[in-house]
Amino acid sequence: MDRRNFLSASLTASALSVAGALPAGAQTPGTSPNAAQYYDLRRYQLISGPGMRLTDNYLAGALIPDLNRLGIGPVGAFSVYFGPDTPAYYLLLPSTKLETLVTADLELAKDPVFMKAGAPFWDGQP
Repeated sequence: MDRRNFLSASLTASALSVAGALPAGAQTPGTSPNAAQYYDLRRYQLISGPGMRLTDNYLAGALIPDLNRLGIGPVGAFSVYFGPDTPAYYLLLPSTKLETLVTADLELAKDPVFMKAGAPFWDGQP
């Protein structure tokens, strides 16, 4: 296992282990304090240039709102512009249902609103 995959796996494992240790006040609104929380950490590697604005628009205007509609949220979006392997985006997707995280991509592919909003990104058109 190379270092990059190890760091990604350990960060995911850390996020999952912390989920049960959060104080009651830190839980997602609308969930019981004892509800399990599951997390999906996604990394998007970019290339500097005009595609970065296209990716920003896709994440803010299509992906994150539709993930919220599926019940995944609040989504944490983090951008890294300095250092090795940059620019990159990290999305932290929290959910109380593991099935929702696992099937999110399939559900998004069936959603015509998402497909229309994400079309410029998928087609590479600004």
